Parts: sequence; C-alpha cells; structure tokens
Amino acid sequence: MILNHFIEETYQLYEDRKQEVDQHLRFVEVLIKSKANRLAVYNNECQEVVDDAVIDRDLVKTVLATGYLLIYNLIESVTVSALGAVHKQIKEDGLSCSELNQKLQKVYFKNFKDTIGYENHPKYKAFKLDKAIVCSSQYNNVLILSNVDAGKIKDKAVEYDIQLVYTGDDWKEVSAAFLEVKRQRNRLAHGDASFRDCGQSTPIDALINYNDQACKYLKVVIQCIDDYLLNRKYRIQSKC
Repeated sequence: MILNHFIEETYQLYEDRKQEVDQHLRFVEVLIKSKANRLAVYNNECQEVVDDAVIDRDLVKTVLATGYLLIYNLIESVTVSALGAVHKQIKEDGLSCSELNQKLQKVYFKNFKDTIGYENHPKYKAFKLDKAIVCSSQYNNVLILSNVDAGKIKDKAVEYDIQLVYTGDDWKEVSAAFLEVKRQRNRLAHGDASFRDCGQSTPIDALINYNDQACKYLKVVIQCIDDYLLNRKYRIQSKC
C-alpha cells in the first residue's frame, strides 16, 4: 500500500506505462500466434480487407523490437519519478541542506556545484547558502539518468541512503533482464541494429519475461522509497 502522496504519483505513472507495454506485447503475441497477414475493417458485420496493409514476418519482427524501447521507457520514467519524489518531499518540508542526511547533503552539494554558481545567479540571492543549495535542485533537472539498469538503480539509491530490499532469490535473473533491455535499447537507439534484425533474434516469450522482471523490481523500488519518505529517512537523524 502506497501512502506518500508524491509516490502515489509515481505509482500511477508506473501503472500507465506498464499498461502501454502490456498492450503492445499482447498485440504482438496475437500477430505471431494468429499468423495474420492482412488488416480488416468490420462495419455492420461486413469484413473489408485493407489490401495496402500487408503484415509480413519482417513487419512483425519490427513491431516486436519496439517493445524494448517501451520497457526501457517504463524503467527510466518510473526511476526518475521515484527519486524525484524525494526532492519534492524535501521542498514541501522546507528543509535546508544541513537538515538532510549526510548522503543527501553530498547529492545536493554536487548538484549545486555542477549546475550553478551561487554568487552569480539572481534566483538564489534571497536565500542563505544553506537553503540555496536545496533550492537549486528544484530549478535544475538533477535526475537525468541514462543507461539505467537494476544495478544503477541500486547505486543511485545508495547515494540517497535509500535501502532497496529485494527479497527474491532470482536477483541474477532480474539483473540480467534489465541489462538485456538496456543493451538492446541502446543498439536500436544508436543505430547499431535494425528493428527487424533485433526482433528476429528475440522470442516474444523472452520480451514478456523481461517486462515481468522489470515490473517486479520497479514495484520494490516504489515501495522502498515510499517507506523512506514515510519514515523521513531523508532527514538528518538526531543523536539524542
């Protein structure tokens, strides 16, 4: 059960993107199993074949390969949204940098150093330096991630002092699925492979499995960050 209102937004995003992927994979699975070779329009119980829309093996493989892009889109968008919920909560709480846990302070200091000069930017003149460091992350996109996989998500969580607790005994399978999605997405995005050739070497069952593994781990990420926010673990812990 999701309780933090910012993570609720992330979970809704997860459900929306997951539905996109599921619909796509179901459609491709039907194309493959039915061996359909034409589109048809049904109107008043009459069937009219669309002669110009030929469905051949190459087209099916091309459509299948786009599933990699959709799964990767799900992974990166949900990860960015979940981490962004931390920054939104900090902003809502009105916290300064010195009130954050030590690891988060490093995140904010690095972002401030990399993106802006305090003395030279008018947006921050009204703030003391301690508050300006936090505000800079609201004005700048600090959550641009690339080449996201399960290991990179874990590493990013460590930077925030977020404990991602995955209790399944299939971590190697989950990690391998993320890596394969990332690899194929990069090959397609950078033109190293055609969609047809990529689809030719990808069974639909494998792509469905990659999606299942991604969804399983993303739900853990969402739940763990929800716990992190509810227990205010982003704040510096009192020594008393």
